[in-house]
Amino acid sequence: SNNNNNRRSRTNNRGGRSIVTCIFAFFLISFLVFCFMSVKIAVETTYSAEKQVSDTVTGATHSFLTILLPSVVNPRGRLERLKAIADTWGPSANAVFVVHADESIPSLLSWGNTNYYSSEEESSSNYNDKGPISYPALLRVPSDITVEHGVERLIHVMKTIVEAGPPDFIFFANDHTFVIPEHLCLFLQDLDPEDDIYRGHALGESNRLKYGFNSGASGYVLSKNTLRKLVAALDAKKPKCTSDGSGCLAGNPGILTAACLGDTLETPPIDTRNSDGEHLFHAFGLARVVSGQVDQWYINKHKNLYFLKNGDTIDDHLPHGEHCCGARSISFHYVEYSETRQLFAARNHVAEAASLGHPLSDKRIGRWLDDNWPEKKKLGFYAHGVPPSGTEERRQFISVLRKISNGRDKLPLQCRKLV
Repeated sequence: SNNNNNRRSRTNNRGGRSIVTCIFAFFLISFLVFCFMSVKIAVETTYSAEKQVSDTVTGATHSFLTILLPSVVNPRGRLERLKAIADTWGPSANAVFVVHADESIPSLLSWGNTNYYSSEEESSSNYNDKGPISYPALLRVPSDITVEHGVERLIHVMKTIVEAGPPDFIFFANDHTFVIPEHLCLFLQDLDPEDDIYRGHALGESNRLKYGFNSGASGYVLSKNTLRKLVAALDAKKPKCTSDGSGCLAGNPGILTAACLGDTLETPPIDTRNSDGEHLFHAFGLARVVSGQVDQWYINKHKNLYFLKNGDTIDDHLPHGEHCCGARSISFHYVEYSETRQLFAARNHVAEAASLGHPLSDKRIGRWLDDNWPEKKKLGFYAHGVPPSGTEERRQFISVLRKISNGRDKLPLQCRKLV
C-alpha cells in the first residue's frame, strides 16, 4: 500500500512538473514570437519610413504649371485640341489655357474653371486663395490684347503668374503640344527653382541671337526665379528686353524672351539631351521625329548651336530612328486632337500590359495602331501617320512608343501620381 502511494505521488509530481514545463514553454515561445514580431514590425516601419522619405526626396515635389498659348496653326481646330487635352494629360500637367476675351471656351467645355488667379468677379466658387481648385484652368487676357499681339499676350501671362505667386517651375508651350506630365515632373526633380533655368530644345540663331533660343513648339521650362527676373527686365525695358521698334524682336515673343534671357540675364538655352544623346523636347510629332522627316529650317537651326563641340555632326544633335527620343521624353508638337487622344491611349495600353507582366509584342501593338490611330486627314497638315506594316520604320516607331511608355513603376512617387 505504501509502495502504491509512493508511485502515485511520483506520478503526480511528474505530471505537475510536465504542466509547469508546458506552461513555461508556452510563455517562452509566446515571448519569442512577440519579440520577433516587434522586431519585424520595427524593421518594416523603418523601411516604410525610409522609403517614404526616399520617395519624397527623389520624388519631384516641386510645383509646376503648364501654360498653353494659342497655336498659330489650324486655329479652327483649337477648341477640339483643348477638349482633347482636358480629357487626357491636361489635368495631371496642371494645364492653364491662355484664351482671348472673345473666346467662348468656358461654355463649351465640360470643366468649369473660367479664369486663373483672376481679380475679376467670375466663377469665384472654383477658386481658393492659392488658385484654381482643379485643372485645366483658363487665363483670360484683356480685350485689348488680340491674337495678333503675341508679345503683349506673353508678357501679360508672365506678369499674371508672377503677381499671383508663381509655382516652382512654369512650362510654356502651345495647344498643339502633347505633354507627358510624369516625365516633366521627373525632369524638374533635381532642379532648384531659385536657380536661373531656361530649358527646352535649343536651336541656333547666330544672325540675331548670341546663344540661340528654345523651341516654343516643343516648349520650354522657366524657374520661378528666372520668370521674376525676366518680368522685371521686360518692365524696365533693359537692352534686348523690349519689342519697341521694328527690329527682329518686335512681334516675336519667342525671340524676345530668348534675347532678354540669354544676352541680358545671362541665362541661355543649354543642351538638354540625355546621356545617350537623345532629345526630351520634340518640335514635331512622334512619327516625324522617328523617321527624321522634319523640315529643312529645323535641321538648319541645329547647325550653329553655340555649344557645339568639335567633331559634332547634325546627326549628333538631331538623331532619328530609335535614338530620336529619350525614354523620358517630355513633349511632342503638331499633335492634333485625334492624335492627342490616341497617343495618350497607346501609351497607357502599352504601359498597363507591361506592368502586369505581359508586355505586348510588336505585332499586337501594330494591330492596335492599325485599329485606332487616326487617318491622315485627321492628323493635321504637319503630322505624319504611323509607318506601313512590315517596314523598318514601323518597327522603330513601335520601339520608341514602347520606350516612352514603359518604366512608370520606376518613377518617384510624386511623379507616378501624375500617370
